[in-house]
Amino acid sequence: MKTKLKLLTLVFCLLFCASLRAEDKSLCTTSSIDEIIKSKYKDDDKLIKLWSKLKTKNRAIVRGSDANVRPQAVNMQAVIETALASLLQDETLKYSKAVIYTPRPSTPLRADEHNLNTLVEKDFFEDKDRMQTITNRIVSVKEYLTKGGILYNIHKSVEVTENIPGMHIYNHNVTMHYNKLLDKPIKKIQKSYIGASYIAECKDGTKVFFAMKGGEARDKKTKQWSLYYGDPNSKKLNKYFKKIQNIYKRTADVSFKFNDKKLY
Repeated sequence: MKTKLKLLTLVFCLLFCASLRAEDKSLCTTSSIDEIIKSKYKDDDKLIKLWSKLKTKNRAIVRGSDANVRPQAVNMQAVIETALASLLQDETLKYSKAVIYTPRPSTPLRADEHNLNTLVEKDFFEDKDRMQTITNRIVSVKEYLTKGGILYNIHKSVEVTENIPGMHIYNHNVTMHYNKLLDKPIKKIQKSYIGASYIAECKDGTKVFFAMKGGEARDKKTKQWSLYYGDPNSKKLNKYFKKIQNIYKRTADVSFKFNDKKLY
């Protein structure tokens, strides 16, 4: 009886340790993100702290005024896009898909060097840290698209009579510039899911998921951003991953899945 008990205990320990190793398996994106933060954001203590928490806990929440939390969350998004672009280029990734889910078409995709002051409110425009998030993302999102990333922009349908700054730039990006930028207008946006999500599959088959929800650049009221990073099948992330898959499919008919035969 004692021998059987010892055997069962040993088997349980082995299975438990194996599950821990599976969840802690290093993702092919992590070292690239480390390098980008070290080289471009080495003096940004808040971003370094946020990334450290995402790496170890898989989830992070930042709270405070928009002026305080937006630079952390959106710069983290820019780092992710830059890392994915680099790993697509060197074929460390098989593919990557992303969804931007916002009331209006994505701000960085409506921007150029001449119209930035028309895209945001005056106090935002005069805040160099928040404006830097837009200029960073103008670079990172276009780099992601140029290197082969697939991006769905789900947004509320734009009426012909609406005067949304930069729409001619956005339409040009969709129709002429990036063949993997897919415009997905819908009738209604669910406010609690405003943000962005990214998936990628590494060459070794490892799956990566990053997501953030908060607010678009015009939204000054957002006081909290939630961020997620890691294996989408892990216990900590799977519930939210499945939830947004359902939202994207139900509202915009976007399949946010791995191993899709039709990637876009």
